[in-house]
Amino acid sequence: MYAAETIDRSWYIKNKYHDSYGNNHTEYQQINYYWNKTLSLRTSFGLPKYPTLSKIVKNILFISHGNSDVERGFSLPHRVPIKIDMIRAVQKSKSVYNQEQLSLKSLADREKKQSDKHEHTNEEMKKLIGRENQLLSTQKGLHDKQKKAQLLVGEGRQQLDNALKQADIIDAQTVNALIGAGDEQVKLISDELFKITDELLKIQNKRKNVLSHVQNKKQKMTTTANDRF
Repeated sequence: MYAAETIDRSWYIKNKYHDSYGNNHTEYQQINYYWNKTLSLRTSFGLPKYPTLSKIVKNILFISHGNSDVERGFSLPHRVPIKIDMIRAVQKSKSVYNQEQLSLKSLADREKKQSDKHEHTNEEMKKLIGRENQLLSTQKGLHDKQKKAQLLVGEGRQQLDNALKQADIIDAQTVNALIGAGDEQVKLISDELFKITDELLKIQNKRKNVLSHVQNKKQKMTTTANDRF
């Protein structure tokens, strides 16, 4: 848009100088010189960059100064009477320009809204993936502890059988107490694993739903864009 255009200072400043008293002075270009330069800007395709703005400015200068040759820029040859058709043309040009600006603003707002939503979705996905990785790591650690606990319980049962065969009651009681503690440890680990696995499944389902929502939205946008053509 014109408001974001970088304008060459030489298009509106003709000269800067200091007087004999050291005061700064600026001599500006004529307005027709400035607009002639600005509205001569072209896009990368060779088309006028600001066609609507060009119509408005040229109509206004036409009313203020007289005839204006579009091909050779702006000139100030003579004054002409202002006609109602001319005023209406300027008003229509301004109305069209304002409508274009509103459309561009609306488009920019929509794009920003989509960008914000996309950024929010990305942040949500990062959090879900981060939490999922934590749960997977915790789940793996609990599985390892559970296997070790089950292995110790199995070894304890073997020792209990040997003690009973040898009629070693004291050793049998000691081993049996250790087996009971091991079974309790296995149960606690199993309960924790159940909770972790349940939360992990919820996180994975939520991540899949978010991803599915994003994919469906992209598909709708692609379909809408294709329908326009």
